[in-house]
Amino acid sequence: MKVFFAELFDLFGRFLKDIKYVFCWKKCITTDEYKYIETVRAESNLNRMFLCILMVLIFQAMNLTTLLLLGTHAKFAPGYLLAACFLSVVAVIYLIIALLCSSKKELNCNLQVLNHSFWILITVGLMLFNTLDILERDSLINYVIFLSAISFIPVLDLKELSSLLFSALSYQFILLLIAGKGGHLFLQSLMFSFAVLLIAQALFITFVKSSIDRKKLEFISETDALTGLLNRRGLDVCISGIRKKSLFKSNRLAIAILDVDYFKICNDKFGHLEGDRCLRIIADCIKSELEDKTDVICRFGGEEFVVILQNTADSDVLDTLINIKNRVKDAKIKSGNEESKYVTVSIGASILTVKGKNIKFEELFEYADKELYRAKQNGRDVLSLDGRLYT
Repeated sequence: MKVFFAELFDLFGRFLKDIKYVFCWKKCITTDEYKYIETVRAESNLNRMFLCILMVLIFQAMNLTTLLLLGTHAKFAPGYLLAACFLSVVAVIYLIIALLCSSKKELNCNLQVLNHSFWILITVGLMLFNTLDILERDSLINYVIFLSAISFIPVLDLKELSSLLFSALSYQFILLLIAGKGGHLFLQSLMFSFAVLLIAQALFITFVKSSIDRKKLEFISETDALTGLLNRRGLDVCISGIRKKSLFKSNRLAIAILDVDYFKICNDKFGHLEGDRCLRIIADCIKSELEDKTDVICRFGGEEFVVILQNTADSDVLDTLINIKNRVKDAKIKSGNEESKYVTVSIGASILTVKGKNIKFEELFEYADKELYRAKQNGRDVLSLDGRLYT
């Protein structure tokens, strides 16, 4: 019995925690997590909008067919026809806008504003049907359809959902009062709305928590645990983003591969822990030199690092890479090598302009790799940039 009550109190405590989370979820997460959730939510709602538009077009085609061919709702046929046409027009207009926004070529639209305005108009259309249903046969079927749509299709926070529900309920109350319908219809509408509020917010909190968990997993899977830089998987994700960006406008890229000189000797002589410390210091040297958020830094594997600079002047690329090379040398990490007292890096880099869908990053890395080989062949602690050597 004690176990039962303990589990019951634990369940009740989690329920209260979730209720608190509904009202204070923004305070329970970091700024970066909030931005990530809003981005994911906007993209998810755009995809869900496509689903809703498809459903609206199918159902309104059926409504128009039954109205025009079968002559249903004879008394209120013009009203049903108006409501069906209104929803169909809204669906077509937003389908065009959503397609343009999803392509991100024609419009730089605010997806949250687009989503909210869409559901306001859908609410208006469904409430038109609800008005006709109540006047014709005292039915709440279209109100239930409206509640089902806003609870299961879009991902709405408490403020967004409450504004739609409050507006719909206020209209419902005024409609029933003017039409002289029974109070039981409003009571049913109120209960349905409250149930939908609970269900929708439970789904919203599930969405928020799963998004945060997904972000954490993505971070772990795309980050090198030793240095905190991107790993190979993270680099692939960044390259995919650069590739998409380069579809529509030219992108000036500088790709550099950095290799720690005689790292194996350092690792063998001082041990793996000292080798790990060496790699962390070099990673910090690179990060301290690169402050632009569009720059990409990756631990490519072992003692190799990759740096991608975007839309940077050629002279700035040269200065940046030389500064990185000098920062590593000035860190005075013992190398254990007779030729050089301190750890150094050799850098191979190439600069080129890319545009279009046929970008092959393997070829770009191959250019940088050849430059790295040239640097290694010329004494190490050398930068080779497009055939020119800098010491």
